[in-house]
Amino acid sequence: MLMRNPNARQLASKGLGALVGLLIALLTISPSSRADTLPEQSSHAAGTIAMRFEPIKVGGRNLYYLCRGRGSPTVIAEGGPGFSFSQAFARPEPNGWQIVFLKVIARTRMCVYDRANVGLSDKAPIPRTVLDAVKDLHLLIHNAKIQSPLVLVGQSAGGLNVRLYASRYPDEVAGMVLIDSSHPDQNIKFKAALPPESPGEWWELPGLRNGPPVSFSSEGLDLPASNAQVRAAVSLGDLPLIVLTHDPHWSGDPGTPVELQPILEGVWQPLQRNLLTLSKNSRQIVADGAGHAIQFYNPQLVVDSIFEVMSKTR
Repeated sequence: MLMRNPNARQLASKGLGALVGLLIALLTISPSSRADTLPEQSSHAAGTIAMRFEPIKVGGRNLYYLCRGRGSPTVIAEGGPGFSFSQAFARPEPNGWQIVFLKVIARTRMCVYDRANVGLSDKAPIPRTVLDAVKDLHLLIHNAKIQSPLVLVGQSAGGLNVRLYASRYPDEVAGMVLIDSSHPDQNIKFKAALPPESPGEWWELPGLRNGPPVSFSSEGLDLPASNAQVRAAVSLGDLPLIVLTHDPHWSGDPGTPVELQPILEGVWQPLQRNLLTLSKNSRQIVADGAGHAIQFYNPQLVVDSIFEVMSKTR
């Protein structure tokens, strides 16, 4: 089932456009992956909630996480490639994930964390895979005594992580929200849809045609292996699932050649609809006026989607 969100508003002067977001999801590059600029600890007071991330041992390494709120199910969020929640929460200005977090913890418990090689968390050998990240999260949940059932929220490449987690640990997961999630077939589809090489072509095209074997983000993901892992994941059965998708008419990225925009959207939008087949209990919401980082353009839509999935788990 597909619905359009009537409340989203265009924010053309802020953030990344949807098509830039597609490139980030494909090549896994993130400006928030600069772990070398971080202090030893990060804390931030947003409203009355102290945003202090704590270390937890996972396989001999520290991952930094934050849990607040009370209630069940527990919501766990996964950001995009190289995304650091500790960095995002340390910023003084309100931002998408902060807003989502504060609204969700008013009703139930929510946890966020920095994956290995990201933000405050320790380094891990690279290349890594999505399965490595999933195993880390499972140990974090166990060692930090985070209570299931879980509602998993995955944005961009984080959607691959939550898909694989739900496949491997189905007894722990009660629902899922995918926020303009990456798809394991997108590299193949982009390469097939793009025009052949030509002199003076747009500088992003070579990367889109020939995605790197190891991601450019600090996570250092083996992309072919990771995509294969997610592609092999089992069905989610009737798990409550909401697929949030950016506006296909979004024009917030003036750098993308006009003639390529319909080609890129012609790959991305069908793959978003394909995500509905993961569960028999799924629906899609297209976020009008929103780019790839829907939690930035319309955090309330993300919150409402989380609460809707929660209502179906009880």
